[in-house]
Parts: sequence; structure tokens; C-alpha cells
Amino acid sequence: MVIAQRRNPYGRNEVGKAVDPLVFWETCISFPRHAVDDLTETIENGRQITRRTFERNVDRDQLRGYEHSLFYSRFGLQMKNDPLVTYWKGTFRGVRVYWFNHSAIEFIFAPPSFVHDGW
Repeated sequence: MVIAQRRNPYGRNEVGKAVDPLVFWETCISFPRHAVDDLTETIENGRQITRRTFERNVDRDQLRGYEHSLFYSRFGLQMKNDPLVTYWKGTFRGVRVYWFNHSAIEFIFAPPSFVHDGW
């Protein structure tokens, strides 16, 4: 856990408020049927962001793991240089989430408490 001062490695927050990086939660293809409408609304109302902003707000080790599983470590490829990968932020049921879109699949990151406590 990081204590926010003016700025922390996972983005801005109120001074003194504890901040954790967002962790991987779901992909759009694994969402339960009852939540698909809310996910669709989140994606349709999301705002595109830079890779740098995305990296500041998510668990970088998990992100590297997904890059590896998507074969970006082979042949010198890097996800950050792939013009077909986009980065987004939005709100799912009142909770701030970030995601990247790769091959029309959203890989969604959420606060650890939201991921671990269920929804």
C-alpha cells in the first residue's frame, strides 16, 4: 500500500489517502451474463487514456504478465508500441476501472478490494 502525498506511482489521490494499484479483474469475455449491460455501459462511456496514465494506475507486474501471455516478449515486440492496443478508464457500478483493449477484448483492472470482495 502506498500513502499518497502530492503524487504517487499509481496516480493522483487525496493527500494522505492510502492507494493501491488496480489489479486484473476480468476480461469482457468472462463476464457473467447478469453484468453484461453494466459492462457495455462502462465501455461505451469510457475515456481513452495514454499508456503512461494506464501504467501509473495498474499493477505493473500483472501488466507485464499479460504482455508476456499475449506473446509480446517474442521477437522483440512490445505492447506499448502496438498501435492496435488502446487504453481506457471508466466507471463500473460506481467503481473506477481501467482497461486495455487487445484484439477486441477488454482486459479490466479494478481496485483490489472490489476484486477480492466480489461484486
